[in-house]
Amino acid sequence: MHFIIGIEGTKLTANDIQRLTHKSVLGCILFKRNYESTSQLKTLTQSIKALREELVISVDQEGGRVQRFDHPPFHPLLSLFELEKKTDKEVIQHASLLARELKNHGVDFTFAPVVDLYNAKSRVINTRAFSSDPKKVVELATLYIQTLRQKKMPSVLKHFPGHGSIDADSHLESAHYTISLNALEKRDLQPFIALINASLADSIMVGHITLTEIDNVIASQSSFWLKTYLREKLHFQGIIFSDDMGMFAANKPDQSATDAIDHFFAAGGDIALLCNDFTVIDHMLAYTQPSDITTDTNFNHRWRTFIATL
Repeated sequence: MHFIIGIEGTKLTANDIQRLTHKSVLGCILFKRNYESTSQLKTLTQSIKALREELVISVDQEGGRVQRFDHPPFHPLLSLFELEKKTDKEVIQHASLLARELKNHGVDFTFAPVVDLYNAKSRVINTRAFSSDPKKVVELATLYIQTLRQKKMPSVLKHFPGHGSIDADSHLESAHYTISLNALEKRDLQPFIALINASLADSIMVGHITLTEIDNVIASQSSFWLKTYLREKLHFQGIIFSDDMGMFAANKPDQSATDAIDHFFAAGGDIALLCNDFTVIDHMLAYTQPSDITTDTNFNHRWRTFIATL
């Protein structure tokens, strides 16, 4: 088992240090609670790297309403949906500015871009998406990913197998959608398929969504989606991240968060995100044997390939 975890505040606590030194923890994800100023953020990221140089530092920094570092010196960024009406140059500028500001503060990568489809009724994706047109999403995401790569930042396509057409907010409620696989491949899955085929998917974040006509298991815990479809049918060779395992839709009424995490790994997931529930983080790390990535040849190759882009 491998994890990326949240940390408590604007500087490392004794508990943070203990968690980050666990060998199954590969890095951390930062939030608004972790940012006050340029000097504070740089000190924080330096202190994380000082613990273990190999730790990666990540964030959800997309633009629009999902911008964890949202006051100076960070610039406000347009939402991805607003980029649909912009020129290629402006799309490149958006990705370049995002990457440069993060790198300047010691942050290695962002979980981006969103390649879900725009849906005005969505309570969670909405303007986080480039477009309602799958082909336009592929076009803009291609330009965005190529720009991130030039800045030594890998891509994380989210939220597989496609959250955009679902109205529900999986942070707060169960997220179900009824659609055939054939129809899904022509819509929500199309950007994932095209970008994987174009070798533009360094990693993928799987959503806590259930596509009931295809598989009754939550996608983030489904061996069909992670092994049969993503690995075997699409031949995806990159890292599979979970979305935050503390989200409401990750958990069924009859299972705990730790059960959901176990199911994610059993289904074929690589790295689970544990962002905000420190009780769950401590519980998972307490019973997880420290994991040396060199003992898992396949995972080791995927992870080394991913961090080689940094």
